[in-house]
Amino acid sequence: MRATARDAARRTFVGASRATVRKANDKPLMQETDLDVLYSEGRVDTERFQQYGLTTVPLPEDKKTGKAAEALMVHLGGNRSHSVIVAVDDRRYRLKVLKEGEVALYDDQGQQVHLTRDGIVMSTVKGKKIVSQVVDPDKKKQGEYGTKPAAEKTPLAKFTMTHDSFTIDAKTVTVNSTNTVINATQVARINANEHQVNAIERVRDGDVWSG
Repeated sequence: MRATARDAARRTFVGASRATVRKANDKPLMQETDLDVLYSEGRVDTERFQQYGLTTVPLPEDKKTGKAAEALMVHLGGNRSHSVIVAVDDRRYRLKVLKEGEVALYDDQGQQVHLTRDGIVMSTVKGKKIVSQVVDPDKKKQGEYGTKPAAEKTPLAKFTMTHDSFTIDAKTVTVNSTNTVINATQVARINANEHQVNAIERVRDGDVWSG
C-alpha cells in the first residue's frame, strides 16, 4: 500500500512537462514532433494533438541561437513512455497587445488574419500575395487519408492581390452596384472577345457621354 501511494505521488508529480521543439513531421495523420524535455532527455515522434479545423507546423530550433518553439507535454497516467503534446507556442513571433476579445492567425513572416473589434484585417508583406480561390473537391474520402492543402491545387477561379496589383481569373465576372468608381494613373483596358457596358452616363476624357 505504501509503495502504491508513493507510485501514485510520483506519477502525479511527473504528469506534465515543458519542452522545446527541435522539429516537427507533418506527414503522418497525427503530427509528430521531436523535443528536448529535461536535461539530456530527448523525445522523438511524439504525437501532437491540435484543434479540429486548425493546424500549424512549428518552426525548427534555431541552431545558431538555440531558441525554439515551446511545448506542453502530458504523460498519460504519469507514464513518461506515453506522452502527447497538447499545446505549442513560440514567444519569438506571437502577436501581443491585442484588445480583449480579439483573435488572430499569424506566422513568422509577418502575415496575419486579425479579427479586430472593428472588423477583419488580412495582411501580408511586400513580395507576398493574398489569394482567394475555388477548387474541385477531393476525390478521396478525407476522413480516411487526411487531405492536402487547397493551395497546391489548380484553381477553377481566383483573385490575387499583391502590393501593386489585383487580378481576377474567372470565366465570368459580374459587378452589380449603384455607383462604380475606378481610379487609375494609367489607362484601364478591357480585353475580351465580347464585352458589353450598359450605363445611363459614362465619363470619357473628362466629358460625360451617354451609353
